[in-house]
Amino acid sequence: MKNGVRVAYRSGAIGLAGLLAVPAQAAVLDGCISGVSVVVVGAQANYVKESFTPQCSKAISLKYQDNGTDITAKAASAKGMHTFGGSSFTGSVFQCESSSVALPHSSISPSLTGC
Repeated sequence: MKNGVRVAYRSGAIGLAGLLAVPAQAAVLDGCISGVSVVVVGAQANYVKESFTPQCSKAISLKYQDNGTDITAKAASAKGMHTFGGSSFTGSVFQCESSSVALPHSSISPSLTGC
């Protein structure tokens, strides 16, 4: 297992192993709120080094986490039926659900994989 947590059940106790290079989780921040841009703040300790303002399409909401070594993001449209997420950890962006969800933009929160 690479960069993950392995849980083993032994004699009534749970042991954790394989905590190699699991990035710490940072606060979930807004990049777009219903189409309104929010400044993404950069810093030397962040994955994003320089601040920028994303260009957000109308009705798009985006949230992200920056823990200094990885960045994850998840977005949805108020008009859509899915959320899309990705991260520097996985290196890709993909649809997060296999079936339609109601109001996907109201409950987006990225994880280590983005979804």
